[in-house]
Amino acid sequence: MQPRDILKKYWGFDAFRYPQDLVIDEILAGRDTLALLPTGGGKSVCYQVPALAMEGICIVISPLIALMKDQAQGLSDKGVKAVTLYSGLNYAQMDGILDNAVQGYYKFLFCSPERVQTDLFISRFQQMQVSLIAVDEAHCISQWGYDFRPVYLKVSELRRYHPKVPVLALTATATDEVVTDIMEKLAFRKPNVLRKSFVRPNLVYAVAYHEDKLRFITDILQRTRGSSIIYTRNRRRTMEIAEYLETKGISASYYHAGLDQETRNRRQDDWMKNRFRVMVATNAFGMGIDKPDVRWVLHADTPDTPEAYFQEAGRAGRDGNTAFAILPYSRYDTRQLRDFFEQGYPPAEEVKRVYAALGNYLGIAVGGGAGAEFRLDMNVLSANYNLPLNLVYRSIKILEKEGYLLFDESSYAPPRLHFTASSEDVYAFGVQQPAYRSLIQALLRSYPGLFNEPVKISLFAMAQRTGKSGDDVEKQLLQLQRTGLLRYEPESELPALVFLKERFSQDNFTLSRAIYGSLKEKARARMEAMIAYAERTDKCRSRLLTEYFGENDTSDCGMCDICKKKDRLEFSLQECEVMYGRARDVFDGEPLSAAGLLERIGYPLSKKNLHLVRNCVEKGFFVLDNDLITQITERK
Repeated sequence: MQPRDILKKYWGFDAFRYPQDLVIDEILAGRDTLALLPTGGGKSVCYQVPALAMEGICIVISPLIALMKDQAQGLSDKGVKAVTLYSGLNYAQMDGILDNAVQGYYKFLFCSPERVQTDLFISRFQQMQVSLIAVDEAHCISQWGYDFRPVYLKVSELRRYHPKVPVLALTATATDEVVTDIMEKLAFRKPNVLRKSFVRPNLVYAVAYHEDKLRFITDILQRTRGSSIIYTRNRRRTMEIAEYLETKGISASYYHAGLDQETRNRRQDDWMKNRFRVMVATNAFGMGIDKPDVRWVLHADTPDTPEAYFQEAGRAGRDGNTAFAILPYSRYDTRQLRDFFEQGYPPAEEVKRVYAALGNYLGIAVGGGAGAEFRLDMNVLSANYNLPLNLVYRSIKILEKEGYLLFDESSYAPPRLHFTASSEDVYAFGVQQPAYRSLIQALLRSYPGLFNEPVKISLFAMAQRTGKSGDDVEKQLLQLQRTGLLRYEPESELPALVFLKERFSQDNFTLSRAIYGSLKEKARARMEAMIAYAERTDKCRSRLLTEYFGENDTSDCGMCDICKKKDRLEFSLQECEVMYGRARDVFDGEPLSAAGLLERIGYPLSKKNLHLVRNCVEKGFFVLDNDLITQITERK
């Protein structure tokens, strides 16, 4: 099938969004490609469509376990065989999945980056008919990226086994430095970047200076209409702000990673269906959010980086209609950002203390734990070892960047089940044990493939089909697990933590000063760029963002607070011609500053007149070089 036919069949669309079609053409031609598409740009279509057009299996590498599971499930719902390989699976489960992949049972194999480095994966990978290697969140491979993960650096080693297979790297945000680094780290045979402009012509950016941010945000929402998101850094504040908005007659709810999965799903669904207007959320609200009619994105707290701000602001106006990204800013924000930054890079000794506490809390012996996955309750760890919760969290993020572990805060794990006994033994058990017969039959009828791999199940559905309660269903599953008939994994709301290396002793544990110092300075530069975005008053907001990402040929948006302010200071052509005439009469060829020109032509030195000089420069009456007027142009 042709790519457009595949798009129509599986997604129902008649045409691709630019530059999806160009990316797909590059992949089908066998060329390594870096696709730089902003949030909401449709990155998954860029690998899913060409993979469906080619023979063989597509390997998708991503650090976001929950997102991989969602994408695999979405493909499965379309009738496409897809599976996820991550650290939570045991050896037998991974072995079974990889064997099926070798046999061509799957079209897509989603893998976390640490899984593709194992001997088990590599031995099977060499036997697979691979069509494409897609690396999602590709900025994670760059030490200069805002979310560097050392485990990504090994991904390029896969190329030696299938050197002719194209690699597609995908990311929403990357500076020029990061773009170059991605292509080098993934061993591109030839540099090849396709990017969609970072300009959002329908999105109005603004920074508003207000000490009482909540009052300002409430005022905006009371005077306007439209679905909205308010981002804040603190989980507790999401609830407080939502409750406050409700008292002001604005329908709102809140969302953060600490809520159980059912609540998060329900609130997201209610917001998507406009059952309430405003979602107040931490940055946990964003993955997979594609609501086209969001009119307002407001930030109660300033994000740490331009990358984070651009992604979050970019969730507004995806329907192409005018939308607004407003950043309230106060005199405390600059200091707060710098304080948070310092807290984000605790001293090495403190990180070492948290590492030791983690090992003890999880029961990992020195020399053990490599590849093991755990569910981590940070509150319990903090209380048991007398460690500040913020220190625990920040230290874990540092340990992740140093390559000691992986930490997935969004990793909700639904109940999963896999029959480990043969089908004959399972049927025989159901005959011999009538108390379990209805549950076994319901499972086999509802979930094909239970003998091949772990399958996500619904306790609620099983309860309805067997006439039991959900608790009774789970009790029976745990009892069946003890018989050796099956493996049952209960659901978990806690974040997943994977030890990538064996546990080191206190004496052998080290933080790389070079990496740690370099990461810290790069993070500082990103934070200062965010502060500059908020504090600058002389340049179009859209251009500040696009130039940060290396797009230097854009024009003023004409809509942001800076452009509107400049519009109010615009002057008529007649005013410029009068100034031009006076300047031409007195200019002797010697370069003049704007203030010097005003003095020579008899204009008062004022802010208004300085802007008039600048306006004359922009209209081409004067030539400015190094802040000096060097020429009065000849005009007919």
